[in-house]
Amino acid sequence: MQVVILAAGVGRRLSPLTNNVPKCLVEVNGTPIIVQTLDALTKYNLNRIIIIIGHLGSQVKKRLGKEYNGVPITYIENHVYSKTNNIYSLWLARNFLNQDTILMECDIFFEPKVIKKLFQKRKNITLVDKFLPFMDGTFVEVTKDMKISRMVPARDQTEGCNYSDKYKTLNIYSLTKKYLQEVFVPSLSLYIKTHSHNQYYELILGALIYLGNTSISAVDVGGSKWAEVDDFVDLERAEAMFINMAQLFKKVDRAYGGYWRYDLMSCWVETNSKYLAIGNGACEIISILKREIVRKITFAVPSFNEYEAHLEKDQINYYTSGSPDFSIDVDKFIASVKKSDSNAALIINPDIPSAQFLKPSLIRYLAKKLSHLDALIVDESFIDFAFSGKNVSMMPQLENLKNLIIVRSLSKDVGIPGIRLGFAASANKDMIALINTQMPIWNINSVAEYCLSILPKYRQEYRKACARVIEDRDYFYSKLVRIPGIKVYPSSANFMFVELKNGVKSDSLKKHMFIHANMLIKDCSNKRGLRDRKFIRISVRAKEDIDAFLPEFVASLKSLAQGENMKMVS
Repeated sequence: MQVVILAAGVGRRLSPLTNNVPKCLVEVNGTPIIVQTLDALTKYNLNRIIIIIGHLGSQVKKRLGKEYNGVPITYIENHVYSKTNNIYSLWLARNFLNQDTILMECDIFFEPKVIKKLFQKRKNITLVDKFLPFMDGTFVEVTKDMKISRMVPARDQTEGCNYSDKYKTLNIYSLTKKYLQEVFVPSLSLYIKTHSHNQYYELILGALIYLGNTSISAVDVGGSKWAEVDDFVDLERAEAMFINMAQLFKKVDRAYGGYWRYDLMSCWVETNSKYLAIGNGACEIISILKREIVRKITFAVPSFNEYEAHLEKDQINYYTSGSPDFSIDVDKFIASVKKSDSNAALIINPDIPSAQFLKPSLIRYLAKKLSHLDALIVDESFIDFAFSGKNVSMMPQLENLKNLIIVRSLSKDVGIPGIRLGFAASANKDMIALINTQMPIWNINSVAEYCLSILPKYRQEYRKACARVIEDRDYFYSKLVRIPGIKVYPSSANFMFVELKNGVKSDSLKKHMFIHANMLIKDCSNKRGLRDRKFIRISVRAKEDIDAFLPEFVASLKSLAQGENMKMVS
């Protein structure tokens, strides 16, 4: 009997932890997952351990060596781990599947008795447990005699699916030599040759079960302790599960007030939790910054009104760029900050409402020239819409720029305004401590914390969604610039900034479009510097919504422009 462990993947949902540590070496209460696995397996009669490595594979070799508890280890390297999935990793080991084999993934943390039955019977077995509400991934349906009748991956689980009689696979299988060589390996090789390298190997098992030429018994491990560690919530759950009650009490006792939210947010923004202050929306953060840090602040107009609200006139220095596209001349901005004797400065990037973008190099230049300030606040709430597939945030620069404070609202990018989540990030520990001491201990609600806990699972989907927004924005811009009577500004956010010509007023257009087209646009006349009622903001929607909006927008512009012309004639 041998074991094959699939350990090539990056483990993105455990980033930033897995940026420097391979997933299989992530520790649960101080014990690496794969060490716990091998300690349990090598108590039985194994003759070989095969580990498919990829991401940071050299660390795995260094940690485990050439053998473990006397059992030799063979390493197989997946050099294209970032572009493939575990079906390809398993295919790389196809020539070694020449004996009875335990097949498993590297992220299962379990107590030793879980695998006992794998060594008791020489037949095809998978370990399962009752599917519980917090679980995700593949489930199986079983017959009365616990034979798997159907295997359903997460992508095929429809809304409203009844999970009450379903079982979750632990991704631990015992497969016989005969089955592997006569059925599974040929099917695996055929799929790799004719289809994709970027799938899960359970796809093959599911198809073979469906076709009726595979029999796999499900062994229920209910009552035993095990955990699949895919993300930080899983990791927390595993650590609570595999700990004695005295240690668990200490962990729970330290968690009052929801301090775990800092770890959750650090997972999402991929920075150290000690640099974070989590707010009930960004507005809570902004209010504290104004109250506790700002003596006098310089910011460009027009801007986000929340930064101006409740400050006295002598606390604000307004910088007006004078540029036709509202872009900031950084040297003139620096001069304005210094001349006004401000102790803080604000850059919104991309800007509101103009959607103009300052390159990271210019932000660094600003920070260097304004290093004397108590705070350089950079609001990056729209930063993920600036460029597709490119990180232009200043978050990686925190440790180099000690007076830099990044503010973000998850309402803007993730689109969850009602949940109320925002944060400040700074390497200035005194600044972060000051912000945190000014916030109520219970400022984040349970729904917000749950949202934080699941966000890292959807990082890839989020990035794809941002890319779609950018694609739709560019499409929207290409259509708007063809419309006479308006000036459209290039956008780096998820909205368009538009100047109205021909005498059409922003408040009139807003009202007309709502009444006649049931569509709502943003009138920007409440912004300092835009009080002439000539500017509007339009959110970027899907292409079909854009195509529905454009004719109504054109019709409203024409109708109002004609009305203005009639007034001039009369």
